[in-house]
Amino acid sequence: MTARTIHFILIMAAMALVALTIGSSALLRIAVCMLIMLILSLISAVWGLMTVKIAIAADTKRIERGANASYRIIASYTSLIPLGSLIFVSSDGRENAFEMLPFKKQINYASQTFRHRGVYTLGEGRIYVFDMFGLFALSKKMNAPSDSIVVIPKKIEFEAPALQTVEIGPETRRRFQDDASAPSGVRDWRDGDSLKRVHWKLTMKTYDPSLRNLRPMVRTYDEAARPDTVVLCDLTHIDAVDEWAKYAQDAVCEASYGAVHSLLEGENSVRMILAGSTPGEIAGENIMEAENFLNALASAQFDGTEPFEQAIYESARHPERTGMVIVVTAKMTMRVVDAITRIGKTAGIKMMAVWITDQRRADTDEMLSRLESAGVSARCINPFKAG
Repeated sequence: MTARTIHFILIMAAMALVALTIGSSALLRIAVCMLIMLILSLISAVWGLMTVKIAIAADTKRIERGANASYRIIASYTSLIPLGSLIFVSSDGRENAFEMLPFKKQINYASQTFRHRGVYTLGEGRIYVFDMFGLFALSKKMNAPSDSIVVIPKKIEFEAPALQTVEIGPETRRRFQDDASAPSGVRDWRDGDSLKRVHWKLTMKTYDPSLRNLRPMVRTYDEAARPDTVVLCDLTHIDAVDEWAKYAQDAVCEASYGAVHSLLEGENSVRMILAGSTPGEIAGENIMEAENFLNALASAQFDGTEPFEQAIYESARHPERTGMVIVVTAKMTMRVVDAITRIGKTAGIKMMAVWITDQRRADTDEMLSRLESAGVSARCINPFKAG
């Protein structure tokens, strides 16, 4: 009920009272007509609210963060009594007004800029129905049938450190050498070959009595697969102002995807670990599989509650097949720094830290210097300038 409705009822009551007082049939007829108008208006608004339908169709279902998406809002109702207007207010406060006709669809065209990555449903909101005289305004919450729009992270420029087939560990041991379980043949001795590879039986057959010499023959093996690079994405909850937290989440996802894309372009074997409340893992070996990583990051939820340093230790459980770990986080702490440096020293895994931050704290330089002194490559990314 609106202010107009209250005034209308007061005028109608006053007119009826005057008509009964002075015995005027004309005024009484006017009061009755006003009562009929009031009843029809109420029926129109109620019936319209019960039968109204809203549907939203997006022109594209996948866009990059910061891009503009256009969509159509389709409204209809099945009441014989005309409505005045219909307004759909989306969950983010956007209003769309329709001038309705019975049994006819009305289409509004709208667009929206999506500043943050995620999966958005446009049909959530509230519908307002007005009768033809503007006496009643009824509303209800509505979850209209709607296409989902997936907003994917941008690809930022990111140069991941090169990972060689052979890495030197803390005990100067050679890891990821040729696969001794897969011999491929033999060849002549070359300077630098290990004596362990000499095939002595074939070597003895090359003995030439006239020259009194041997031609050492060396076993060859298939080259072992290159070690995995782990991109560890910190999905723990970010305690900050809502807008800053969203930008930080975007930057974490974009830095993670930038690292993954750079590694896949170099034909590296990549595993991306999503360290949230429900840990997930995506693996790939070529650029054609980049979409899998992108989709996972678009829908990632920053709802983790476990300490992130625990996920860092978990990422190095298989040092025999892990060559490098790239840690991406918006919550760098001394515990995280200790976990990164400790794994680099004890497991012989190359480490890189990407810190999402827009401010320099008192302990920022100390943490960065500790990482660099431990041989860890560190990079800071401003979430408001990323992408």
